[in-house]
Amino acid sequence: MMKKYMLLAIIIMALLFTSCQSLTGSQTSERRPSREKTKIVTMEAEVEEIDLQERTVTLRGSLGNLVTLKVDSQVKRLNEIKRGDIVQANYWTYIFSEFRSPTPEEEKNPIVVYADADIAPAEKPPGASAGIVVRAVVTVEIINRADKLVTIKGPKGKYLTLPVEDKSLLEDLKVGEIVIMTY
Repeated sequence: MMKKYMLLAIIIMALLFTSCQSLTGSQTSERRPSREKTKIVTMEAEVEEIDLQERTVTLRGSLGNLVTLKVDSQVKRLNEIKRGDIVQANYWTYIFSEFRSPTPEEEKNPIVVYADADIAPAEKPPGASAGIVVRAVVTVEIINRADKLVTIKGPKGKYLTLPVEDKSLLEDLKVGEIVIMTY
């Protein structure tokens, strides 16, 4: 249990370090300040899919929402989790968006992933805690102002649609705009 809290503290410190580094190490757009949001998500979910080769687990929440989690190689008992198992997932979500041009280093490495994990002891039921922080150069692909949604495309060609709480952010956002996101 102590390891879980220690890992959570490390993740929070990494997020704070990353966001502080972003604020001090880069120049934000004059027309739009950087945005930051954190949220704790707790969900009871059913294991929908397990990919042992890719080491991912897809969970389905009570509202039908899906989340796919990458499982760190330190987790040795992933094969004990089966489709249909009910698990409790507690995780932080974090997004820090910078509306600026990427630095030369970010252009060279448009995606950086930081990860850490811990596992339950063998005498306990299968379980793990993990944290991943990703910094990516993304492109705005679709803006749905009516529903306050923005679809971004990451450096690996994957798409993600995000809700936007502050409608004023959408007023001057443009398709094709580059955003540096830490999440």
